[in-house]
Amino acid sequence: MLNRNIQSDDAKAWKLPFSTISVGDKDVFELQYPPPPSRHLFDLNGLTVNLFLAAGHKETTCRMWAEIGDVPFTAESFEKREAMFQVLRSSKSLENVKLVLERNQRILAMYESKINEDCTLDALMMEILLFARETEAFLPLVKKYGLK
Repeated sequence: MLNRNIQSDDAKAWKLPFSTISVGDKDVFELQYPPPPSRHLFDLNGLTVNLFLAAGHKETTCRMWAEIGDVPFTAESFEKREAMFQVLRSSKSLENVKLVLERNQRILAMYESKINEDCTLDALMMEILLFARETEAFLPLVKKYGLK
């Protein structure tokens, strides 16, 4: 946790839980809040993967997402649209990755997990491999219907 002193009026705009504010040495208010999550971008088999790591007290939260394609509009191709919805329905059985249809008709692969041990490179690579293993199964289907 970071300890920072409030020394300006900027703190008025912050919306923080009451438990993050304390009085420290020399009667100075202190804010205790976790550092912001780190953001990383990398290429994985042609997908641009967004990785967010948020360090907690005893665990690290790992979030990944990637855009894997677009669903065509009904006027463009009704058959391809229906086939893509079948693919999305079949993805409900996945253990870790969820395929989400965004408002702009983009398909996102989303993944979130908690790393309970120290966030080592091995633990992080294991999370990336779990994401890749489940996402890769749907990439040929997306390409088959000519979506990306």
